[in-house]
Amino acid sequence: MITIGVNRGHNSAVCLMDNEKILFHTESERINRIKYAIWPFSIFQKLPKYINNFNNLCVAGLTPLVKCDSTGFSKDIFSEHLSNLSPSFHKNNNSKIYDLGDKHHLMHATHAFYNSGFESATCVVIDDAGSQVFFTADGEQKYGREYTSSYTFEYPHEYKLIHKKIYFPDDFTNCDLDDRYDINNNISESMAFGQTSKLFGFSELDAGKVMGMASYGEEDDNISDLIINDKIRNDIFRSTNLTNVWIDFDYIKENDFQKRANWAYKLQKQTQENVLKYILKIVKKTGNKNVCVSGGYFLNCVANYYIRKNLPKDINYYVEPICSDAGTAIGAAKGLWHSLNNDKTIRKQKTIYYGIDYNYSKKDIQEKLKDEIVVECSNKDVAKLISENNIVCLYQGKSESGPRALGNRSILYNPTDKNGKDFVNKVKNREWFRPFAGTVLKEHANDWFDLAGMEETPFMSYAVNVKKPKEIPCIVHVDNTCRVQTLTKEQNKNFYDIIEEFYNITNVPILFNTSFNLAGEPIVDTLDDAINTLRNSDLKYLYLADNKLLIKK
Repeated sequence: MITIGVNRGHNSAVCLMDNEKILFHTESERINRIKYAIWPFSIFQKLPKYINNFNNLCVAGLTPLVKCDSTGFSKDIFSEHLSNLSPSFHKNNNSKIYDLGDKHHLMHATHAFYNSGFESATCVVIDDAGSQVFFTADGEQKYGREYTSSYTFEYPHEYKLIHKKIYFPDDFTNCDLDDRYDINNNISESMAFGQTSKLFGFSELDAGKVMGMASYGEEDDNISDLIINDKIRNDIFRSTNLTNVWIDFDYIKENDFQKRANWAYKLQKQTQENVLKYILKIVKKTGNKNVCVSGGYFLNCVANYYIRKNLPKDINYYVEPICSDAGTAIGAAKGLWHSLNNDKTIRKQKTIYYGIDYNYSKKDIQEKLKDEIVVECSNKDVAKLISENNIVCLYQGKSESGPRALGNRSILYNPTDKNGKDFVNKVKNREWFRPFAGTVLKEHANDWFDLAGMEETPFMSYAVNVKKPKEIPCIVHVDNTCRVQTLTKEQNKNFYDIIEEFYNITNVPILFNTSFNLAGEPIVDTLDDAINTLRNSDLKYLYLADNKLLIKK
């Protein structure tokens, strides 16, 4: 059985599964090089490499499956694009299309649950705005957008809605929805970050920059509480309709970094406290202490660490690493597989190297080069280069899904260089205040980082406290935290070997690790992307670990 899950909104993505196995999952931005791209169909051109027969596909898509053409008639755009790839795909054969356009939050929760390793769980989703929710109020049909949802899940595909917050800007008295629904005109914690990011001059999808600024902030008497009675304040975050939300607070409109950092500090502090309170409330209601979280808010690795440290010890907490909307494509594919096949097998997520397998030969590599020099190289040679304060780009295997570089599309550097943060930020053209991540050999992780009781954190979901900040200043943020990835040889042999060789040279089992891209660009996907990034920057070294070749500019 071939299953395709598709998200058509921002962070558009496609997940292709053969029975229970993910063949690939990738975002459109990796293919068309447009950050946060919204159309997934550039990825469809990659399908024939993986699929010979298009007759028996099951396609599950979000937001939405149909569009109106110039004549005003709606048409099935997924069928149209798949039929362009293969005449064998048409609506009258065994192929089926499932419209999940009204189940955005459910797909976030589905994705997290099937990856968590839990037999049953409480799932909490918080993002900017999900699917429309229709209801009748005061005798009229109305709709709002979900922004917080909670469910219970168990195998094979049993789920129950526990609570849903719906954003609706108007007042009403009588409504046909039951008490599981909280209809209000407040926005979500995630949207508050997004709109703050927009006000600061970034994209609303670059809320991670606000998180980075928050660590430079402090309590400021000129900034009042942003959340009262568990809800974002409407006199600060105001709205005129479902899609036009802005901040009206003169104090931070001027470009004063410290004032904005203070605002970000309060936003970070109060939203993470509010989200923790909500999770505890839902766990009390469900009685299920296995907790999965997903949705854009949980890209906030500072909040994830705060929540984990403050949850009772008997609660098991799983953060879905691909919790952006790209992950809903995996949720759609996995949910459909488990429901159609009554599959009760628990498969805990062990890797997110889900990208397209390009498998370049040495001949392919040589044909792509112009003035670059290529030399034979080993993992030990690369470690030595890094120990001498050289930036080395690491390219191998399938790319990582999600926004974190985990050693297949990474830029590596020496974490002990006290000036390294400014150096790499300048090369990548990033803002000076943004933190960097580190990758540590798992067996040494607890010597260097406070993992809050975790044995590992392989997907960089947490910004944790650093135990030896003076020894690795390059990856320590101003608040003494580092977004950290733990690594075993089984997870990524080449990357592990490079860090181990670096450890033999420096006695530090850690490497500075950031995504292989320049500011404002998606992470590189193809070798052409990697070489072009090398040519268009001050980067000098590109290591192709699969081929043991070093490209030097």
